[in-house]
Amino acid sequence: MKIITILTGVFALAINTLIGVIVIAYPQFNLHLNNAIIVIHTLLILAVLMINLKDAFRISLSFLFSTISLCMFICGFYVVPQFENNIFLIAMLVIVLFEIITLIVTNYITNKIK
Repeated sequence: MKIITILTGVFALAINTLIGVIVIAYPQFNLHLNNAIIVIHTLLILAVLMINLKDAFRISLSFLFSTISLCMFICGFYVVPQFENNIFLIAMLVIVLFEIITLIVTNYITNKIK
């Protein structure tokens, strides 16, 4: 399952980069932002699979992180291409921080149950 996750992330990254090169209307900022979203969420899902979690946590976190990554990827197309005063970019960073904290808490709970 880990290799499938890595291959899916690499495939999505390649497709996104290829679309960014072909489509002129796809801004470079959004291309790099969506590439970062793909890499970060591939690593998060890989962390869910590698950490010793209970099966219910593993399935629910994989589904949750996949859904959030899809939503963030779609929103990544509409982010204004600037770093200053970019509320969508700040929201995306907060969501990623929330995912990391969720992963840490579920790992702590799983270790406490054992």
